[in-house]
Amino acid sequence: MAARLRISLKISTAVAERKWSPVFTLKHEENAMTKKTCACCDYPLEPQSTIKVKIGGKDVEVCCEECAAKLREASERQKRKA
Repeated sequence: MAARLRISLKISTAVAERKWSPVFTLKHEENAMTKKTCACCDYPLEPQSTIKVKIGGKDVEVCCEECAAKLREASERQKRKA
């Protein structure tokens, strides 16, 4: 009988652990901080079509009127609860 080589699923799917790199970390943080997204739905914002809504004394940028309405509604509910 021929001996079969049995490989564990854990071993065959294991991925080498990434080592910490300041270059990787800085690039990742730059991308995360420079991309603007809608405060309501996280959709990427386009500069020409953003809508600013004042929520809790701060200006918040959203992608559409629907998101603006949702944020205003949520803000009003928070005020009523408090």
